[in-house]
Amino acid sequence: MNCELAGGLSDAVYELTRINMNRRLNSPFKASEVGAMLYIAERTKQEDPVQPSDIAAHFSISKAWVTAIIRSLTDGGYVIEQQGSQDRRTKVLTASPKGMAIVDELRDDYIADYLQVVGKLGKEQATELLRLINCTIDALKETRDSDLSRKNAAVK
Repeated sequence: MNCELAGGLSDAVYELTRINMNRRLNSPFKASEVGAMLYIAERTKQEDPVQPSDIAAHFSISKAWVTAIIRSLTDGGYVIEQQGSQDRRTKVLTASPKGMAIVDELRDDYIADYLQVVGKLGKEQATELLRLINCTIDALKETRDSDLSRKNAAVK
Protein backbone atom coordinates (compact mmCIF):
# COMPACT_ATOMS: atom_id res chain seq x y z
CA MET A 1 0.00 0.00 0.00
CA ASN A 2 2.75 2.50 0.92
CA CYS A 3 4.64 1.72 -2.31
CA GLU A 4 1.50 2.39 -4.35
CA LEU A 5 0.89 5.64 -2.49
CA ALA A 6 4.52 6.75 -2.90
CA GLY A 7 4.37 5.88 -6.59
CA GLY A 8 1.15 7.87 -6.97
CA LEU A 9 2.69 10.90 -5.25
CA SER A 10 5.78 10.65 -7.44
CA ASP A 11 3.67 10.38 -10.59
CA ALA A 12 1.48 13.34 -9.58
CA VAL A 13 4.50 15.57 -8.87
CA TYR A 14 6.09 14.50 -12.16
CA GLU A 15 2.87 15.34 -14.05
CA LEU A 16 2.58 18.72 -12.33
CA THR A 17 6.18 19.51 -13.23
CA ARG A 18 5.66 18.38 -16.83
CA ILE A 19 2.55 20.54 -17.21
CA ASN A 20 4.36 23.57 -15.77
CA MET A 21 7.33 23.09 -18.09
CA ASN A 22 5.19 22.57 -21.18
CA ARG A 23 3.17 25.73 -20.48
CA ARG A 24 6.37 27.77 -20.79
CA LEU A 25 6.84 27.15 -24.51
CA ASN A 26 6.97 30.89 -25.21
CA SER A 27 9.99 31.18 -22.91
CA PRO A 28 13.40 31.48 -24.56
CA PHE A 29 14.91 29.33 -21.81
CA LYS A 30 15.51 25.61 -22.08
CA ALA A 31 13.79 23.55 -19.41
CA SER A 32 17.14 23.00 -17.70
CA GLU A 33 17.75 26.77 -17.52
CA VAL A 34 14.46 28.01 -16.06
CA GLY A 35 15.25 27.24 -12.41
CA ALA A 36 18.74 28.74 -12.60
CA MET A 37 17.40 31.86 -14.29
CA LEU A 38 14.67 32.30 -11.68
CA TYR A 39 17.26 31.78 -8.92
CA ILE A 40 19.70 34.31 -10.40
CA ALA A 41 16.92 36.86 -10.94
CA GLU A 42 15.65 36.53 -7.37
CA ARG A 43 19.15 36.94 -5.95
CA THR A 44 19.74 39.91 -8.30
CA LYS A 45 16.60 41.61 -6.92
CA GLN A 46 17.95 41.05 -3.40
CA GLU A 47 21.33 42.46 -4.49
CA ASP A 48 22.87 39.19 -3.33
CA PRO A 49 25.66 38.09 -5.72
CA VAL A 50 25.39 34.59 -7.18
CA GLN A 51 28.34 32.36 -7.87
CA PRO A 52 28.14 29.25 -10.04
CA SER A 53 28.79 27.10 -6.96
CA ASP A 54 25.64 28.59 -5.35
CA ILE A 55 23.56 27.30 -8.26
CA ALA A 56 25.19 23.87 -8.11
CA ALA A 57 24.48 23.60 -4.38
CA HIS A 58 20.94 24.98 -4.60
CA PHE A 59 19.85 22.56 -7.35
CA SER A 60 22.20 19.69 -6.43
CA ILE A 61 23.71 19.59 -9.91
CA SER A 62 27.28 19.31 -11.12
CA LYS A 63 29.48 22.34 -11.70
CA ALA A 64 29.92 21.19 -15.31
CA TRP A 65 26.16 21.31 -15.82
CA VAL A 66 26.03 24.78 -14.20
CA THR A 67 28.79 25.95 -16.55
CA ALA A 68 26.75 24.86 -19.58
CA ILE A 69 23.63 26.59 -18.26
CA ILE A 70 25.52 29.81 -17.50
CA ARG A 71 27.15 29.79 -20.92
CA SER A 72 23.76 29.51 -22.60
CA LEU A 73 22.19 32.23 -20.43
CA THR A 74 25.10 34.63 -20.95
CA ASP A 75 25.21 33.92 -24.70
CA GLY A 76 21.50 34.77 -24.84
CA GLY A 77 22.08 38.03 -22.98
CA TYR A 78 19.93 36.99 -19.99
CA VAL A 79 22.76 36.85 -17.43
CA ILE A 80 25.83 39.00 -16.91
CA GLU A 81 28.98 37.24 -15.71
CA GLN A 82 31.69 39.30 -14.01
CA GLN A 83 34.83 38.65 -12.03
CA GLY A 84 34.45 38.75 -8.26
CA SER A 85 35.53 42.02 -6.68
CA GLN A 86 37.53 40.37 -3.88
CA ASP A 87 38.77 37.28 -5.72
CA ARG A 88 39.30 37.64 -9.46
CA ARG A 89 39.14 33.86 -9.87
CA THR A 90 35.49 33.80 -8.84
CA LYS A 91 32.61 34.60 -11.16
CA VAL A 92 29.62 36.64 -10.06
CA LEU A 93 26.32 36.34 -11.91
CA THR A 94 23.49 38.85 -12.18
CA ALA A 95 20.36 38.87 -14.30
CA SER A 96 20.49 41.37 -17.14
CA PRO A 97 17.57 43.75 -17.73
CA LYS A 98 16.54 41.48 -20.63
CA GLY A 99 16.64 38.43 -18.34
CA MET A 100 14.73 40.20 -15.57
CA ALA A 101 11.97 41.25 -18.00
CA ILE A 102 11.47 37.67 -19.17
CA VAL A 103 11.51 36.33 -15.60
CA ASP A 104 8.86 38.89 -14.63
CA GLU A 105 6.69 37.67 -17.54
CA LEU A 106 7.19 34.04 -16.47
CA ARG A 107 6.22 34.88 -12.90
CA ASP A 108 3.10 36.68 -14.14
CA ASP A 109 2.22 33.56 -16.17
CA TYR A 110 2.75 31.29 -13.15
CA ILE A 111 0.62 33.53 -10.94
CA ALA A 112 -2.17 33.65 -13.55
CA ASP A 113 -2.12 29.84 -13.81
CA TYR A 114 -2.33 29.37 -10.06
CA LEU A 115 -5.00 32.05 -9.63
CA GLN A 116 -7.12 29.80 -11.85
CA VAL A 117 -6.25 26.81 -9.66
CA VAL A 118 -7.24 28.76 -6.53
CA GLY A 119 -10.46 29.77 -8.26
CA LYS A 120 -11.32 26.16 -9.07
CA LEU A 121 -10.32 24.73 -5.69
CA GLY A 122 -11.56 27.54 -3.50
CA LYS A 123 -9.58 29.25 -0.75
CA GLU A 124 -9.92 26.44 1.81
CA GLN A 125 -8.75 23.61 -0.46
CA ALA A 126 -6.00 25.78 -2.00
CA THR A 127 -4.72 26.64 1.49
CA GLU A 128 -4.71 22.95 2.44
CA LEU A 129 -2.94 22.05 -0.83
CA LEU A 130 -0.26 24.65 -0.12
CA ARG A 131 0.20 23.28 3.40
CA LEU A 132 0.55 19.72 2.08
CA ILE A 133 2.99 20.74 -0.66
CA ASN A 134 5.14 22.55 1.92
CA CYS A 135 5.04 19.47 4.18
CA THR A 136 6.11 17.34 1.20
CA ILE A 137 8.98 19.68 0.40
CA ASP A 138 10.16 19.59 4.03
CA ALA A 139 9.98 15.78 4.12
CA LEU A 140 11.91 15.44 0.87
CA LYS A 141 14.58 17.87 2.10
CA GLU A 142 14.95 15.91 5.34
CA THR A 143 15.27 12.67 3.38
CA ARG A 144 17.87 14.19 1.06
CA ASP A 145 19.84 15.69 3.95
CA SER A 146 19.74 12.35 5.79
CA ASP A 147 20.93 10.51 2.66
CA LEU A 148 23.78 12.99 2.19
CA SER A 149 24.83 12.63 5.83
CA ARG A 150 24.88 8.84 5.49
CA LYS A 151 26.92 9.00 2.28
CA ASN A 152 29.39 11.43 3.80
CA ALA A 153 29.78 9.24 6.89
CA ALA A 154 30.41 6.18 4.68
CA VAL A 155 33.19 8.02 2.80
CA LYS A 156 35.03 8.94 6.02
